[in-house]
This record gives sequence, C-alpha cells and structure tokens, in this order.
Amino acid sequence: GVTDRWYSQLCVSAIGRSIGATRLDSINWQNDYLLTQGQYPVDVALHTQLLRVLGEGHVLEFGSALQTDIGRTQLNLNLIFERKLSGPAAPTELKYQWQLRYRWQPWLNIGAQGFGELGPWDRFDAWANQSHRAGPAAFGRFDLERERALHWQAAFLRGKVYGRVGHMFTMQVKYAY
Repeated sequence: GVTDRWYSQLCVSAIGRSIGATRLDSINWQNDYLLTQGQYPVDVALHTQLLRVLGEGHVLEFGSALQTDIGRTQLNLNLIFERKLSGPAAPTELKYQWQLRYRWQPWLNIGAQGFGELGPWDRFDAWANQSHRAGPAAFGRFDLERERALHWQAAFLRGKVYGRVGHMFTMQVKYAY
C-alpha cells in the first residue's frame, strides 16, 4: 500500500487455451482507495484500474468495492464500470465481482468467487449474451522475515463468456513487503 488507505499495484495478465498457448494479454495499473475503515458494518473503497489490452487499446475501470466480515467469513462485492478509451466508441459496460472467503488458517482460506459482464450499464445485454462465471477458490499467506509475506490465490470458474462456454483457472501470487 502507498498509505494505510491507498493500495496500488501493477500487474500483467496472460490468457490462452492451454499453458503452452498462453500469451500476454494486458498490463494493468490498479488503485483502490478506502473510504471507510471499520467504522461501519460494510467497508467501501473506490476502485480504479487502467488497462492496456494488447491489440485493443486502453480501458478504464472504476467503481465500488464493498467488504464485510461475519465472524471468520469475509464477503466482497465489486460493481465496476468499464469504459474503452481508444478505438471505436463503445458504451460504458457494467461488470461485477464477488467473493466469499472463510479464514481457516493463514496459509489456507477456502471460499468461492464469481465474475460477470452484464453489458451496457443502462441497458443490460440479453441473458444469453452476458458472461457469468463462478466456482471454488483457495487463498493463503506465508509469512516471511521482516513483515514480508507471500500471498496466493487460485480458483476454478465454470460458466460462460459472452454466450460461449468459459471455464477458467485463475491464479495469483503476490510478494508483499
């Protein structure tokens, strides 16, 4: 984090039909700013992300990130607007992300994730053309020396992406210092 309220990260994303056919897809700069920090039942953050999608141009995401805890269970819901900044004019799209996470041990949390794209924010696409994926997820943290840690998460999501079958495996590893 840049401050105790501002989180920023730079990451790259790869995509492919198999490990051998994976290629670089985008470079992303994400910034989340906490508007609340525990004083209300739901914490609220402002999410922004600038993406450079290779072959397609620049995209801006912005929206809300909501989080609450019920005992050892964490619930997240993000409502994200997506606007293309280059290429042909296109309407602002609405996407969602949700996550359920049970904090069992620091090295292993279990839960589920879901993602979807609804289409233009002011008139959703027909259900058959929307994207919805969900599935089991696992998360964890390995503490290292001097307040450093290795965070990881993985999920297998089943569903559809713009009307086509869209099963996917996602994985993220982050070194926090």
